[in-house]
Amino acid sequence: MDEILNDAPLLPLIDGFWDRAGIARRTLRAKGLKARALDALIAQCCIDADVPLITLDNDFRHFAAHCGLELG
Repeated sequence: MDEILNDAPLLPLIDGFWDRAGIARRTLRAKGLKARALDALIAQCCIDADVPLITLDNDFRHFAAHCGLELG
């Protein structure tokens, strides 16, 4: 497992990342949906890089439904 993680590319933070992550979290929370800060950061990294997030965590479904996150 460590080899897989060590070989995985790092996603760059694009200008405005922090603002977009905050807006995504605020959008979900305004709808009464669960949106933890760390989940917002992870989701925004994937959204910006246009890569799907592979996860078993159902909390990301809200980011997929309302913020453009693609789940893999």
